[in-house]
Amino acid sequence: MADWPNLGQMIPPVEQTPVPLVMTSTVEHGPPKRRSVGGKQLLHTKMRYRLTHAEFIQWREWYQNTINHGASSFNWIDPFDGVSKTAWLLNGNWRAQAETGGNPIGRILEVTLETWDV
Repeated sequence: MADWPNLGQMIPPVEQTPVPLVMTSTVEHGPPKRRSVGGKQLLHTKMRYRLTHAEFIQWREWYQNTINHGASSFNWIDPFDGVSKTAWLLNGNWRAQAETGGNPIGRILEVTLETWDV
Protein backbone atom coordinates (compact mmCIF):
# COMPACT_ATOMS: atom_id res chain seq x y z
CA MET A 1 0.00 0.00 0.00
CA ALA A 2 1.21 3.49 -0.80
CA ASP A 3 2.20 6.05 1.84
CA TRP A 4 0.99 9.65 2.05
CA PRO A 5 3.76 11.72 0.42
CA ASN A 6 5.95 13.71 2.75
CA LEU A 7 5.69 16.98 0.85
CA GLY A 8 5.22 20.58 1.84
CA GLN A 9 4.26 22.07 5.17
CA MET A 10 0.99 21.38 7.00
CA ILE A 11 -0.91 24.59 7.78
CA PRO A 12 -2.84 24.64 11.08
CA PRO A 13 -5.57 24.15 12.04
CA VAL A 14 -6.22 20.49 11.28
CA GLU A 15 -9.88 19.63 11.84
CA GLN A 16 -11.11 16.13 12.71
CA THR A 17 -14.82 15.31 12.74
CA PRO A 18 -16.46 11.99 13.58
CA VAL A 19 -19.13 10.79 11.15
CA PRO A 20 -22.34 10.31 13.17
CA LEU A 21 -23.14 6.73 14.16
CA VAL A 22 -26.75 7.58 15.04
CA MET A 23 -29.67 7.80 12.63
CA THR A 24 -32.66 9.92 13.69
CA SER A 25 -36.13 9.56 12.22
CA THR A 26 -39.03 11.90 12.68
CA VAL A 27 -42.27 10.75 14.24
CA GLU A 28 -45.71 12.37 14.38
CA HIS A 29 -45.81 12.48 18.19
CA GLY A 30 -43.19 12.25 20.87
CA PRO A 31 -39.42 12.37 20.70
CA PRO A 32 -37.59 11.36 17.51
CA LYS A 33 -36.46 7.75 17.26
CA ARG A 34 -32.73 7.09 17.23
CA ARG A 35 -30.75 4.01 16.37
CA SER A 36 -27.12 3.08 15.93
CA VAL A 37 -25.93 2.64 12.34
CA GLY A 38 -22.47 1.29 12.99
CA GLY A 39 -19.99 0.08 15.52
CA LYS A 40 -16.71 1.51 14.27
CA GLN A 41 -16.10 5.26 14.14
CA LEU A 42 -15.30 6.85 10.77
CA LEU A 43 -13.32 10.11 11.00
CA HIS A 44 -12.99 12.95 8.50
CA THR A 45 -9.77 14.95 8.82
CA LYS A 46 -9.53 18.25 6.95
CA MET A 47 -6.00 19.52 6.29
CA ARG A 48 -4.18 22.17 4.30
CA TYR A 49 -0.63 22.02 2.98
CA ARG A 50 1.64 24.69 1.54
CA LEU A 51 3.49 23.18 -1.45
CA THR A 52 6.00 24.59 -3.87
CA HIS A 53 5.07 24.28 -7.53
CA ALA A 54 7.42 21.27 -7.91
CA GLU A 55 5.95 19.58 -4.79
CA PHE A 56 2.44 20.14 -6.13
CA ILE A 57 3.39 18.47 -9.43
CA GLN A 58 4.81 15.50 -7.42
CA TRP A 59 1.63 15.30 -5.30
CA ARG A 60 -0.60 15.40 -8.37
CA GLU A 61 1.40 12.59 -10.00
CA TRP A 62 1.08 10.55 -6.75
CA TYR A 63 -2.69 11.20 -6.79
CA GLN A 64 -3.09 10.19 -10.45
CA ASN A 65 -0.67 7.27 -10.69
CA THR A 66 -0.23 5.84 -7.19
CA ILE A 67 -3.70 6.12 -5.65
CA ASN A 68 -5.60 5.98 -8.96
CA HIS A 69 -7.23 9.43 -8.84
CA GLY A 70 -8.25 8.89 -5.21
CA ALA A 71 -9.79 5.41 -5.64
CA SER A 72 -7.08 3.59 -3.65
CA SER A 73 -6.28 3.80 0.04
CA PHE A 74 -2.89 4.69 1.51
CA ASN A 75 -1.01 4.71 4.82
CA TRP A 76 -1.15 7.98 6.72
CA ILE A 77 0.04 9.14 10.16
CA ASP A 78 -2.85 10.77 12.02
CA PRO A 79 -1.54 14.06 13.51
CA PHE A 80 -3.97 13.78 16.45
CA ASP A 81 -2.67 10.51 17.87
CA GLY A 82 0.49 9.72 15.85
CA VAL A 83 -0.93 6.34 14.79
CA SER A 84 -0.50 5.00 11.25
CA LYS A 85 -3.93 4.46 9.68
CA THR A 86 -5.36 3.35 6.37
CA ALA A 87 -6.87 6.44 4.76
CA TRP A 88 -8.40 7.60 1.51
CA LEU A 89 -9.40 10.97 0.06
CA LEU A 90 -13.04 11.80 0.78
CA ASN A 91 -14.81 11.07 -2.51
CA GLY A 92 -11.39 11.20 -4.20
CA ASN A 93 -11.53 15.01 -4.04
CA TRP A 94 -8.90 17.66 -3.37
CA ARG A 95 -8.58 21.40 -4.01
CA ALA A 96 -5.59 23.59 -4.76
CA GLN A 97 -5.22 27.35 -4.84
CA ALA A 98 -2.35 29.32 -6.28
CA GLU A 99 -0.51 31.19 -3.57
CA THR A 100 0.07 34.81 -4.50
CA GLY A 101 3.26 36.55 -3.52
CA GLY A 102 6.34 34.99 -2.06
CA ASN A 103 9.17 33.35 -3.93
CA PRO A 104 8.63 30.83 -5.38
CA ILE A 105 4.88 31.01 -5.80
CA GLY A 106 3.35 27.72 -4.66
CA ARG A 107 0.03 26.09 -3.99
CA ILE A 108 -2.24 25.61 -1.00
CA LEU A 109 -3.58 22.06 -1.15
CA GLU A 110 -6.78 21.26 0.76
CA VAL A 111 -7.79 17.64 1.39
CA THR A 112 -10.25 15.76 3.57
CA LEU A 113 -9.20 12.24 4.50
CA GLU A 114 -11.39 9.41 5.76
CA THR A 115 -10.03 6.95 8.31
CA TRP A 116 -11.38 4.45 10.79
CA ASP A 117 -10.65 5.40 14.40
CA VAL A 118 -8.59 2.68 16.09
